[in-house]
Amino acid sequence: MHDFYKTLLSLKKNNPALRAGDTAVTTHLFATSQNKNVLVFLRKNGNREVVVFINFSGTKTFFDVYQDKDSYIKGTYTDVFYKKAVDLTNQNHFELEPWSYMVFEK
Repeated sequence: MHDFYKTLLSLKKNNPALRAGDTAVTTHLFATSQNKNVLVFLRKNGNREVVVFINFSGTKTFFDVYQDKDSYIKGTYTDVFYKKAVDLTNQNHFELEPWSYMVFEK
């Protein structure tokens, strides 16, 4: 678990979207087709963003994320754990393994 926490602590330290108490930070909670099992949110500060997807169920979950003009996930993000670039612009359908998560930053 050392690498997991090290990655999250580094993200919190280096990405201004995760600053607590900063009035420039906004948080957007997204509705999904699996609201009972899945949490999706975006934290934003200027052009810096962190997007988190969490599956709180013990089953593989397929879900859609509902976006609107005021809160949207658009652009190329980096998966913080695998260091891969992912373009989330036209993606609304996702899947997560049981009890899993995805964390992206821009």
